[in-house]
Amino acid sequence: MYGSRPSESGKAVLQMFSLPATYLLGIVAAGWAKAWGAKVRFERSVGMVVCYGAFVPGAARGGTTFGRTFISHQKDQNGNYVDPGEYLEPARYQDLMEHEFAHTRQYDLLGPVVLGIGYGVNELIANAFGAPPGCANVFERAAGLEKGGYTYCGEGNLRSLLRRKSADVN
Repeated sequence: MYGSRPSESGKAVLQMFSLPATYLLGIVAAGWAKAWGAKVRFERSVGMVVCYGAFVPGAARGGTTFGRTFISHQKDQNGNYVDPGEYLEPARYQDLMEHEFAHTRQYDLLGPVVLGIGYGVNELIANAFGAPPGCANVFERAAGLEKGGYTYCGEGNLRSLLRRKSADVN
């Protein structure tokens, strides 16, 4: 059947362009974080660069993945930026890294431009309905809300979350 699924050659062409762009974005993000005073290390368990220890403009909430680089905004109880690998309990840290690695796979599949636009549009729509940050974003949901630390999202599917939030507004 024609048009029902992308062909293997179509996927290969998409990845031929998205993979180099994903790696380049990660390199630029690590350099940006370093320029803002962040420490940079490699996390072998997921094959990602982790930047931590400073506020880095462009990263949101507890941290943001750009390509193969995770910029953490993890803070300790005193409000100091810390290495999430040293601060979080090992199981919680592994969950977080699995969540962030899922975002790298999204970059691999869609490329930085499509993922960036899609992510932004999802956040705008969710915000318009009053959903908590990240909770209604399909990219965060696909990466695993619990593992990403979105413990405040509650139960239910996307439609019920948006309906509940819009009913609260009215």
